[in-house]
Amino acid sequence: MVQDITAKRLEERRLLQLAHLDSLTGVVNRTGFDSKMLAALESSRRDASLLAVMYLDVDHFKRINDTYGHHIGDLLLKAFSGRLTQMLRATDTVARLGGDEFTIIMEEMARPEDAEAIAAKIVQAMQPPFVLEGVTVAVTISIGVAFCQSGDMTQTALLRLADEMLYQAKEAGRSGYRMAPPGTPLKNPVLDDRPAA
Repeated sequence: MVQDITAKRLEERRLLQLAHLDSLTGVVNRTGFDSKMLAALESSRRDASLLAVMYLDVDHFKRINDTYGHHIGDLLLKAFSGRLTQMLRATDTVARLGGDEFTIIMEEMARPEDAEAIAAKIVQAMQPPFVLEGVTVAVTISIGVAFCQSGDMTQTALLRLADEMLYQAKEAGRSGYRMAPPGTPLKNPVLDDRPAA
């Protein structure tokens, strides 16, 4: 009977983990991201630590889908998320929010410059072309970075600020990043006139 209960609990835990993972890429999905963000904000508030959130996407991803088809687009997203995950600390969380939109939650950062160095590294690491079933696809990415010190922002405000920085990176010509220093207020609560992904 004890074995049955243990097996049932393990299966429930496995199903819960699966519910928080993106089926295409294997990274955390939107549900998992929301859960992790709430925990990270609480930890930042409790420990007075610096939390960084990156919002990133593949530049002109629609053009890649239109040129090579959705199958290659899906393979690209899988390879992209794999390359991304390899560059980060084990404690960082990569999430796919949908389409080609990804986020990275980085807890207990020593200083903002460390997140900036990682953003620059990620941009550079994505420059070598991806070879996908014999098709070579070159991509660039844009990244927005926002910070929360001591849990002083809501999840919505923090993600919006990172999103605002992402679109500033796109407006600046793509293939780069923009970073909001800690304490930066959200300038545009409603973001309408964005460049295409």
